[in-house]
Amino acid sequence: MSRSRCVRRPSTIRTGSACVAENDPLAHLSPSRPVPAGLHGRRDGTPGLVVRPVDVVAIVLIVARPKAGEIPPAAAAALGAFLPAGPRHVAGSGLILIGTAPGRWLAVAESTEPAALAARLATVLGGTCALTDQSDALALFDLSGPALETVLPKFVPVDLHPSVFGADAAATTSLALIGATLWRHGDGVRFAVARSMANAFLRLVVTSGAEVGVELQ
Repeated sequence: MSRSRCVRRPSTIRTGSACVAENDPLAHLSPSRPVPAGLHGRRDGTPGLVVRPVDVVAIVLIVARPKAGEIPPAAAAALGAFLPAGPRHVAGSGLILIGTAPGRWLAVAESTEPAALAARLATVLGGTCALTDQSDALALFDLSGPALETVLPKFVPVDLHPSVFGADAAATTSLALIGATLWRHGDGVRFAVARSMANAFLRLVVTSGAEVGVELQ
């Protein structure tokens, strides 16, 4: 008996990649090409997710030096806040301090030149911490919108329920092999990722939010 009646012709079988491509608004775009600004995914109604790149930012990595002594008590007054213990962020005087790991923090300032921020931190912290300018190494993005809390769990392996990830919360994690630090910012969440991975991050966000519509500003 011929088996042709029992088996579908290979050319008519839909592959997994074909199915994914139908739901990926960037399937036509080479991974090496930048994700263009504009609307992606669902286009009717208000976009469920808005992505805004954060420009003109000074970012300095602070790492406590082993056996260098305690951070000067006066540092909190000079910075406007204590360096947070654990995965939290606090607003200081003209900057935000984010705890990323034990003895490690990011200092972020939107209206300060990187050299000026590094100099300010060096004066305040003395020799207790090593400072590294990360302004060119990291890219920042603000995510907000009515569907934010629905889309984020699709690619963020962190419990983001407000009862757990509150207003001062922060986390450092991996998003589909993309290292990221995130924290609550205004009515949304701010992400810091390696600039070399920024395009991969945007593709991940757009694909995850395609069904609600994503506006990349």
